Amino acid sequence: MDNKSVAEVLDTIAQILQVQGENAFKVRAYQNAARTVEGMGTPLLTLVKEGKLGEIQGFGEALVKKVGELVQTGRMIYFEELKKTIPAGLLELLRVPSLGPKKAKILFDSLGVKSVRELELACHDGKVALIGGFGEKSQAKILEGIKLLSTTTGRFRLGDVIPVARSLVSYLKKSGKIGRIEVAGSTRRWKEVVRDVDILCTSRAPLEVMDHFMKASGIDSVIGSGPTKTSIRLKSGLQVDLRVVKDDEFAPALAYFTGSKEHNVLLRTRAVKMGFLVNEYGIFKDDKPLACGTEDELYEHLGLKFVPPELREGRDEIGIAETGAFDGLIEPGDLTGAFHIHSTWSDGTATIQGDGGEGSVVGLELYGGE
Repeated sequence: MDNKSVAEVLDTIAQILQVQGENAFKVRAYQNAARTVEGMGTPLLTLVKEGKLGEIQGFGEALVKKVGELVQTGRMIYFEELKKTIPAGLLELLRVPSLGPKKAKILFDSLGVKSVRELELACHDGKVALIGGFGEKSQAKILEGIKLLSTTTGRFRLGDVIPVARSLVSYLKKSGKIGRIEVAGSTRRWKEVVRDVDILCTSRAPLEVMDHFMKASGIDSVIGSGPTKTSIRLKSGLQVDLRVVKDDEFAPALAYFTGSKEHNVLLRTRAVKMGFLVNEYGIFKDDKPLACGTEDELYEHLGLKFVPPELREGRDEIGIAETGAFDGLIEPGDLTGAFHIHSTWSDGTATIQGDGGEGSVVGLELYGGE
C-alpha cells in the first residue's frame, strides 16, 4: 500500500475518533501521522523493511505496529474494527463539504442521521435548523454541500481549476511574505481533470502566510493547518493544499509535488543507480546536498534534459530526455484549423455557393485552430 493510501486510512481513523468523541490528543496523533505520511518522499514499505518506521516523529510503538501491518498486508485490523463501531453511512456523511466530524456527530446524536439521504431529508424538513449551533444558514449550506456531492465525483475540469489556482496565487502574493511560488500537482501538468490543487511557496514567515491563506474568499472549511502545510476546501468542493518550504528546498519540492508519482519513481530509481538520493528536500551525494536552485539543475545532475511538467507521466520521457532528443511541446502556433461542411456535394441540403439565406451552407463546424 502506497503512502497516500495509508494517509487516507489514518485520516479516516481520526475522523471516526472525532465522531466518537475521543480525546483530542488521540485524534491529533492520527491527523499528524496522516499529514506526515502524505508529505514523505520515502515509501513506507522501505522504512518498514529497514526497521526505521519508529524513527518518524510522532510514531510510537502502537502506531508503528498498526501502520506496519497496513503497509505489509493491505489491511489494519484496528481500522476494520473501528469502522464497525459507527453506521457505514456516517463515513459517507463526512464527505459532504462543510460538514466535519464534530457536526456529523451532533447530527447523529440529535437526529439519528446516519446517511447523506437521511441528512438531506432532515434539512428539507427543517430539523437541522432547529439544532443549537446550526440554524437556517448552516442548514442551507449543508444542502448545498449535498447537491455538490451528488453532482461531482471529486474531479474538476482543468479549465475551471486554473483560474481559481491563479487567483489564489495572486492573493497569496499580496501577503508580502511570499518568496517563490508556483502551482504544482496535476494542475501544473495540465491534466484535463484534477482532484485538487497544490500550491508551493517559500517564506520566512510561514505562519503568517498560512493565516493569510485561510482568509481567502470562497473557503468553505479549513481541513487542517500547520507551519508547513494547510489544506482548505472551497465552496465548489475543490481542495487546495498550500505547502511552505525553505528556499533551497523549493526546486526539488516543486519537482516532487508536481509528480506524477510514476515520473518521480523513475527519477528516484535513476538517482540511486547514479549514487544519488532524490527527494522533496533536494538531491544528495554521500548525504551532502548538491546545488539545486532550479528544476533544470535537478535534471542536469541526473544527466537529463529538462522535462516539461506536461510530460511527467512515467512513460518514455526519461529515455527521450537522456538522449537529448526532446523537441518541446506543441504550442498554439503549431495548430491549424479545418472547416467541416455538409453541403449538397455530400449529405447536406445547402449549396457551397449559397446566398446567406435559405439554401446556404449549414452545419458548419470548426476543428482545431484557435
